[in-house]
Amino acid sequence: MNRPVGSYWVNDHWGGNGGVTCCWDLSGDQAKIVWILSLSKSQEEQGMTIERHEALLPMPERKAGDDTLHVYFLPENSIELVWSSTTLDTKHAPNEAACSQVKDEKGSSSKRLPTEQYPTSGRNLAV
Repeated sequence: MNRPVGSYWVNDHWGGNGGVTCCWDLSGDQAKIVWILSLSKSQEEQGMTIERHEALLPMPERKAGDDTLHVYFLPENSIELVWSSTTLDTKHAPNEAACSQVKDEKGSSSKRLPTEQYPTSGRNLAV
């Protein structure tokens, strides 16, 4: 079941509510990632509870010019860390062929990747 990451910490630096957080010192060979899975009202009514997870990961290779750490929250509570020189990293960009046409409530059409084929969340940390 897909659940949003409500809050997360990288080496005790807080982030949450999606998007980019800025200006952290992320030196060292390891990253401690803590995240909390939120739940919708219907999930709460089904008796589900907020979950807290933690992982200690090695920092990925960092090349000259890399100033953005991408933190990917993947299915089954897996985490992937990737350094990049931009917040627009395409490592987990949707494959156009896998996208399906979706119509919103106003009838506008857009393409969307099936949820099981991309990360639950991605966070970009500019450092």
